[in-house]
Amino acid sequence: MIATPTLDLSDNEQLAALPPEFGRLTSLQTLKMLGNPQLAALPPGFGQLTSLQSLSMPDTLLAELPPGFSQLTNLQSLDLSECEQLAALPPGFGQLTSLQSLLMLDTLLAELPPGFGQLASLQTLDLKSTQLTELPPGFERLTSLQTLDLSDNEHLTALPAGFGQLARLQTLDLSGNGQLTALPPGFGQLAHCAA
Repeated sequence: MIATPTLDLSDNEQLAALPPEFGRLTSLQTLKMLGNPQLAALPPGFGQLTSLQSLSMPDTLLAELPPGFSQLTNLQSLDLSECEQLAALPPGFGQLTSLQSLLMLDTLLAELPPGFGQLASLQTLDLKSTQLTELPPGFERLTSLQTLDLSDNEHLTALPAGFGQLARLQTLDLSGNGQLTALPPGFGQLAHCAA
């Protein structure tokens, strides 16, 4: 085990890959990889970074997250914004139950995986400008959610029936959703929300 609590690999414009042994940094708690537009994949052992709490890697070429990503159960903050090739989250993503903030704006994300509603600690979710057409069953179980940005999702046609159960929701952005035709029953239960 190598003790390196914080590692900043930001603004390495030619960095295309991490070494296979990267997973040996098991004490790593914060990893910043902002502005690495050539980074296209994470190594298979990435899921061994079980102490990781914050992962920020916007504006990369990532098309998928590696197998074992769901083992990062201490992860609290994940920023995948502007990863314009990223179209899906891996199965088991709902196992990241410590996750409090997920930023995925400007991605090709077309659907959220089964079990997404298990992210009971999630407080901030930014899904602006994705390819989402709907939110998954169980989305209403995200009862810690306080900030939700679903703006500019041209293909989003409806919100789930239980959407009004997001009682802690304070900020909601639904602007720019040209296909959204109605709000679900119970929407008025969002008493703390300033849309």
